[in-house]
Amino acid sequence: MALNPSFENLLLACEVEISAGLYGEAVSRCRQAADKNTDAWLPRLYLGTAYMNNDQFEEAVAPLKKALELAKDQERSTRINIHTRLGFVYEKQGKYPEAIDAYQKAGMAEAVARVGQEAGRSEEQEKLRREEQAKDLEKMLKNLGSPPPKPPLGR
Repeated sequence: MALNPSFENLLLACEVEISAGLYGEAVSRCRQAADKNTDAWLPRLYLGTAYMNNDQFEEAVAPLKKALELAKDQERSTRINIHTRLGFVYEKQGKYPEAIDAYQKAGMAEAVARVGQEAGRSEEQEKLRREEQAKDLEKMLKNLGSPPPKPPLGR
């Protein structure tokens, strides 16, 4: 049975494919729906969700941001939903300031606190890594300044 490619049918197919875990198919279908109605926020939300559920976090950002832009006149709960997803994809990418901002806009204080702690741990790990690199470089510089070892006698 062939799918009638109307906007509504494409959108329904996208929703079903996401529910079934068919994220690659959902991406294609959501793009088709978004192309049919360029002012609709829902296919972009579904597209971002399909990417997100497929661990394609970078790809999820643009459609979610576009969904948020197009949903500016929608209910607050819709915008909260989109901000929550954006927070999640930013967090998964280690983009903590963006994640915190999105979670704040969603009113998710616990997520803001959790990501703030993650960011602090990440900064501490980066600081330790830089200190280790500095020590390694110092050792290399000291070795460069010392004379080369003498070859063993008798050979």
